Amino acid sequence: MLIEFEVGNYLSFAEPVALSMLAAKALKDSPDNIRQNPIVGGVLTSAAIYGANASGKSNFFKAVRFARSMILGSSKDTQADEPISVVPFKLAEEYGDKPSHFQFVFGVGSEVYRYGFDADSSQIHKEWLFLVKKRSEVNLFLREFQDITITKAFSEGKGLEPRTRRNALFLSVAAQFNGEIAGRIVEWAWQLTVLSLSLGATGTRRIPVLRDEELKGALLHMLKQADLGISGLKVEELEFEDAFGSTEITDLDREKLTAAFGGPKLLTIKAMHTKYRAGQPCGHVEMDFDSEESLGTKLFLSLGELILKGLRDGATLFADELDTSLHPLLVLALVRLFHSHETNNLGAQLIFSTHDTNILSYGGLRRDQVWFMEKKQCQDTDLYSLAEVKQSTGKVRKDASYEKDYLRGRYGAIPYLGDLQNLWEGAAVGKTDKTK
Repeated sequence: MLIEFEVGNYLSFAEPVALSMLAAKALKDSPDNIRQNPIVGGVLTSAAIYGANASGKSNFFKAVRFARSMILGSSKDTQADEPISVVPFKLAEEYGDKPSHFQFVFGVGSEVYRYGFDADSSQIHKEWLFLVKKRSEVNLFLREFQDITITKAFSEGKGLEPRTRRNALFLSVAAQFNGEIAGRIVEWAWQLTVLSLSLGATGTRRIPVLRDEELKGALLHMLKQADLGISGLKVEELEFEDAFGSTEITDLDREKLTAAFGGPKLLTIKAMHTKYRAGQPCGHVEMDFDSEESLGTKLFLSLGELILKGLRDGATLFADELDTSLHPLLVLALVRLFHSHETNNLGAQLIFSTHDTNILSYGGLRRDQVWFMEKKQCQDTDLYSLAEVKQSTGKVRKDASYEKDYLRGRYGAIPYLGDLQNLWEGAAVGKTDKTK
């Protein structure tokens, strides 16, 4: 489980900010939203992030995606002279020469680790790994540029220092050489899923869960319960040659296609809808999922695949703009899946951004599950939870009207709109006199 993610000097983040999934001990409500970790205690299974447009929400998800990609691929996907695709905060001069900062705290089985790194576009400045105990931490390795200090607790890293390029993570190198601890951490990173629903639906041909009969059945049940009018799914497989009209596909192209489409063949999916005669059911009709179903239905299928797989595996899912093209009641139903012990018995987590304020009233979220992002004076992003908000009467009470108070601006993180009524007057002022 993810316990905390911290980012600094990256895109709109200047000073480090952290999203914590630790349950606040002072809050006693909604205990079903918590799973217990033997080291750190209660960990939350969901978190909602609110904020105005351009406040930095998408940048937070980009930061998670970047840090994950470095862990998974920096030792093998980059060359010695290839730059690191990190972007520091650009709106203040003092941050241009500083490295960007990323850190995860997470649980793997019965262990908890704190791992992070600082990097600029040319090299890794620092890298660290600690094993977290109840009252202390055990240092596994520390890195300062190319000077790597390894302790006995991380003996799997001995001898790998010269194999670590300046633009690659030592952890990634250790995992590539079958290090046990490093391998467990990389496997955890593989289970992190980061998606942006604003980019549109994933084509159904790319949904490998439909090859898994157990998950396919659960996904069909989810589609039926969502009242989308779908009574069944008809899934067929096409050879790549038939799908792309090619007489011959090279082994390399076949390998790339298999990776892209989640299997050795391409899927075609038909949605089964009930057909009627004189108002009475009389059979079924097939509709092509990609071309005939709505964007919301396709998004729900794509998201449903990831949620079901995450719930089954106990994974952590990051979803930017979860409410894109989905009805508010569907969004509420998806969030509640992560709170229920019946559907989420392995501690899967959903961390999402949204503009849907209904969740504040009906999502059953604790105050430490609601987070806000807003721009500070220098246009850098601040991040804080509802549990941290202080008002004139003290901290926010659990019986407060979160939705109304948020929209009234009492928690910040909303747009402060100017006067849009004089739109055309503003346009006239901006005109240029071309006769001069």
